[in-house]
Amino acid sequence: MNQKVIFAIIILALIFILPFVALKIYHDQITSNIEDYSTSNSTNTIEPEPDFSTRIVLTANGLDFLITLEDNPTSRALYQKLPLEITMSDLAGEKYYYFSAPLPNNPTKVQSVNAGDLMLFEDNCLVLFYESSTTPYEYTYLGKIDHPAPLLNSIDQSPLEVKLAPYPTK
Repeated sequence: MNQKVIFAIIILALIFILPFVALKIYHDQITSNIEDYSTSNSTNTIEPEPDFSTRIVLTANGLDFLITLEDNPTSRALYQKLPLEITMSDLAGEKYYYFSAPLPNNPTKVQSVNAGDLMLFEDNCLVLFYESSTTPYEYTYLGKIDHPAPLLNSIDQSPLEVKLAPYPTK
């Protein structure tokens, strides 16, 4: 083989392998942070969970992701439902789940959404965007995945099993 073909093969291999390596490193860092917290805070006293924290953990495709929530009535109501295990359906760049009961909402016309945004459509539809786009719809902003790339790269159009839980607090 000539050098150009070998070089092209090496480049293609790197393009396909590097995202998986980055995903594994990110997952290991998040898991390590959670394990470090659990180990350093293992005492015999049980502290009550706070009524609200701006940090929650989303687990999907075997990976943990931190979400920073807005401090608003809708995010507070979502937090009170945690922990949750839900199956999110797919619709053109977003995963969604309908709650059986409404949440408080304050929808605004957002013009555009970003990959990693977590929003409420109407008063009972939780939406996780995995593609950025413009939108004519109104949403109540809940928060955003802090580092969404590994999750977004692993999402396809099939239903997504998701766990949402409070982030461990001191």
